[in-house]
Amino acid sequence: MKLFVVRHGQTTANLTKIYSGHSDVKLTEEGIAQAKALQPLLAKLTFDRVYSSDLSRAIDTQRLALPGREGERTALLREIDVGRAMGYPWGQVPDAPEGWSSERDPDPYARVGGESFLQMDARVRKFMEQLEADPCDCAIAFVHNGVIGSFMRNILGGNFVKGALFSENCAVHAFEHDGKKWRLLAWNYMKEL
Repeated sequence: MKLFVVRHGQTTANLTKIYSGHSDVKLTEEGIAQAKALQPLLAKLTFDRVYSSDLSRAIDTQRLALPGREGERTALLREIDVGRAMGYPWGQVPDAPEGWSSERDPDPYARVGGESFLQMDARVRKFMEQLEADPCDCAIAFVHNGVIGSFMRNILGGNFVKGALFSENCAVHAFEHDGKKWRLLAWNYMKEL
């Protein structure tokens, strides 16, 4: 089974460098253009199943990239809950614990009332297990940067330095499950498949 995972298009929060997490931020004009630009790339593939996070930035990207195709919405694919950081500029959370840093803290959002990376990884793993239990030939999921990192932690194990697995807006990542294990086929792919 092949699984293509696409990060949503640019959002107002990406542009202004605001922690968004579970908030329902909108795509920018650039984000809309990025999603539409995926159409010829994705038209070359046949998807048995289409999934997206239940947040509008992922849903809108899916609808623009695959016009006429509805997807199944799932909270399992939501971005990490950033807790009290939500809505604040990157690195500027006024009521964060002393020394808190989303860049240097190994698990920053749990320290400000959000999810831990382990909690998010368990949530994403549940989605992966559902696919494993009911496989298809080819699926696609429209998600968030943090969720893509979670896929990688679930597949490779271990923890990665924040930012080491950054996904560009509307980049495509390809995974394959052979019935026993997952493997990475492509990372941050933005050209022809």
